Amino acid sequence: MLVKLLGPPGTGKTTTLSKWAKAGAFKYGAENMMICSLTRTAAAEIGGRDTGVPRENIGTLHAHAWRRINDRFKVWGSKAHIEEWNDSFKHYEMGGGAEKDELMGREMISPGDELRRKLDLFRARGIPKDQWPQDISEFNDAYTPFKSVRSLVDFTDMIDIALSEVDCPFDYLIADEAQDYSAIEFALLKKWGSQCSGGAIAGDSLQALYEWRGASVKGFIEFGDKKEVLGQSWRVPKAAHEYAMKIVSRISSDNLEDGEYLPTDVKGELHIGQNYLINDAVRLAQSLDGSTMLLATCGYMCHPWVKELKRLGIPFHNPYRKEGEHAGTWNPLARGHKKTTAADRVRAFLKKPWTWNDLHKWMSTFDKLPRGTKKLLTERKGDGEIVPPQWINETLGARDYMMCMSGDLEWFGQRMMAKYRSVTEYQIRCAQSHDIDETPRIIVGTIHSVKGGEADNVVLSPALSPKAMVAWNRGGADAILRTFYVGATRTRNRLYLIPPKGLWSGSFRW
Repeated sequence: MLVKLLGPPGTGKTTTLSKWAKAGAFKYGAENMMICSLTRTAAAEIGGRDTGVPRENIGTLHAHAWRRINDRFKVWGSKAHIEEWNDSFKHYEMGGGAEKDELMGREMISPGDELRRKLDLFRARGIPKDQWPQDISEFNDAYTPFKSVRSLVDFTDMIDIALSEVDCPFDYLIADEAQDYSAIEFALLKKWGSQCSGGAIAGDSLQALYEWRGASVKGFIEFGDKKEVLGQSWRVPKAAHEYAMKIVSRISSDNLEDGEYLPTDVKGELHIGQNYLINDAVRLAQSLDGSTMLLATCGYMCHPWVKELKRLGIPFHNPYRKEGEHAGTWNPLARGHKKTTAADRVRAFLKKPWTWNDLHKWMSTFDKLPRGTKKLLTERKGDGEIVPPQWINETLGARDYMMCMSGDLEWFGQRMMAKYRSVTEYQIRCAQSHDIDETPRIIVGTIHSVKGGEADNVVLSPALSPKAMVAWNRGGADAILRTFYVGATRTRNRLYLIPPKGLWSGSFRW
């Protein structure tokens, strides 16, 4: 039997799944359990809660499929693959994906990448080949044989091959965030679920945000032999809940699912259409107690907020964007793992006494150091030994020695080479008025990026991109309504719905 767990915002879905996983491990054996989700992070969150399930049994659905076929194939997408493809199909040139600056809204996609993205969407939705547009079919006629001859598979192929060739390798499966699975991913879950002793999927159709990658809301609604509902939110207050349900009332009935959903006992606050400009939202967030999310529908819409936060030297972050190409953009005060960040240099400067490792982080950025100093710092950068103050005095000179010992951040910035100074100005500004070791109270990001997160206060921008406005006018309102539903239900107390001030091409009507 496959059980569907319907878990609206704040109802403890992950906690419940973790308990089920632990019980399943006890009954069927931990080695016979499978846990999957849309992302590795989400799957690991369940598996990391004392379930006993081995790490290798936890991952994305694609990862589970890949482990069963990787002795026969290689993953498409290396630099060598793309170069070979471009040599053979110049009119379908690929760049390996999108080159995108989320905050500035720039996106450059090569013709082949755009066609491959569309092809993946048709395949994910399970649309028959005879219904594909001509340009997609022609691209597929070149792309599929190219991969086949070289035994290459892309991520959609992994699911396709597992669906046709791989039997379920486990006795019990658990799938989280299932509302964002595509039609072929649901098909694989149904196949594997019918072959094992049982399983559970969990999600909330109202939080489906990935239709652009083929997510099937109806697939989630129709899935499962039995449904259990978590009806009590432990996060969303009455005021925000009431507004969220008004959004739900605007969604077409075909995309709705029955199930009780109750708010907490906290009344909370709802502020609609207050006369807040974009920069006023930053000051509002700064004035509120607790944590505050500043949320928009697209990354580039956050740019005015980020610009203002940096100008004022106010700490911000997005703890849900720790991985990926643009993680540092959203987390400018983050600590580095494999390389030193700008914030690491400031922290190292403020820390005393200094080890050689600390000294390398900040002094190696200085202009006009005595000959041989940077070489010495590089040679000893892994050394945890305390540096003698006399050596620093002799290297920098008496005046500069006193400045660094006093922790003068303005002097620190002025001594840096220009290339370091330009990327460290914000971190220095923050450190002058805040403790940059503390977790920032302000979270900035897209509604998509904070799904699963929460804060004491949420500030929502109603701005919609031109593409979203076109979708709305063509009958695609449900996806946009679900996006704002997710945004509104992140709050534990106050919800602010601000009006646009003519900055964007269109807006959501509160």
